[in-house]
Amino acid sequence: MDINKITFESVSAKIVECFNLGNPLKGPDLVPNKLGDAFEESRKNLIWEKVLDWELFESGVIDISDEDFIQLLFNGKCTKSGLLYIITDFCFSDKMAFCISHSDLEEFITTEYPKLCQMSFFQTEDIIFFKPNEKFITYLHHSGFIAHYSEKS
Repeated sequence: MDINKITFESVSAKIVECFNLGNPLKGPDLVPNKLGDAFEESRKNLIWEKVLDWELFESGVIDISDEDFIQLLFNGKCTKSGLLYIITDFCFSDKMAFCISHSDLEEFITTEYPKLCQMSFFQTEDIIFFKPNEKFITYLHHSGFIAHYSEKS
């Protein structure tokens, strides 16, 4: 599988262009709170969903499978083809987002990311997924909510 990296500045510019956001995002603004503000200021409504049992997951009492997280983030909201940009807390060390084919997402999450980053993919942190060809963005917020937006919905 191919794993490429793209600068935060490039991803930010693509998000602003793709969703016609009024205020430009800067690389460090690639966090859910800043993205949410940019969407709100542009009168674009994110759809929010609570992750069930988040507090139990956060405290280590239960595990939520990678498959369950993928289902929550993507199921029926977009296709599994095209480029997918991924921003995790790990990406802030070099200010570079991952860029993979969406069809490789499961392999990236279960195999490649743990090898690269020495940790499981899904943590109690912010994770952003962006698909420019479908004008789709979804993210896991560290507070236990998932937000998504699509120009197609």
